[in-house]
Amino acid sequence: MNILENEAVMAAAKKSVELFFNWWSNREHPCVSTGLAVGYYYNFLRPLGSALERGEFTLYAAVPGGNPLRFRSQGKFKLAGVRLQILLPSRLDEDSLKHSEDHFDTFRKGFFYSPENRRHHGVNYSVRKLAAGNELTLVDFARPLACVEWFYQHTETKNRKRLDTGEQLEKWRKIQAVELAAFEKSIETFLRETRSVLKGKVDFITSP
Repeated sequence: MNILENEAVMAAAKKSVELFFNWWSNREHPCVSTGLAVGYYYNFLRPLGSALERGEFTLYAAVPGGNPLRFRSQGKFKLAGVRLQILLPSRLDEDSLKHSEDHFDTFRKGFFYSPENRRHHGVNYSVRKLAAGNELTLVDFARPLACVEWFYQHTETKNRKRLDTGEQLEKWRKIQAVELAAFEKSIETFLRETRSVLKGKVDFITSP
């Protein structure tokens, strides 16, 4: 039997979806960021951790002015010499997201190969030379958070209420703070519960 043909299953799914999209009528707003953190971990942090776990991590970058486009290794790095910074916007509005994107673009652009996913992943980075060897700092912008504002603004418009003006502004500010904190805490929980090699090597930052 197709599970989607089960009336009890479909009724439960319908109730869940209605509660999520009609959040305005409930006392508590949905935590969109937790679900986004699941995808972020699965699609980026997990393959990154898997690549680092193999002992030597090779970072690649495009050769400037190369025609045709060519790539070369920027070096091999051991796990002990690698850290990851996850760039979060200070607020979930268009200006803050743009400011974070601009700051993210100040870092060098590279990519690594994920044996687990059998494809390359882009990542920005900086390298610092130390007496004990090079220290690699990978930087990634948490772009999934860009859709959080879209979700709330879309659903509140449907209810003919505006979150960013008047009496709703303070509520919107609190929602943003909770969503950003939930994303961070969800990532920390995934790293801990999965015993990822990235545990203790991740810093959450905002653009200056």
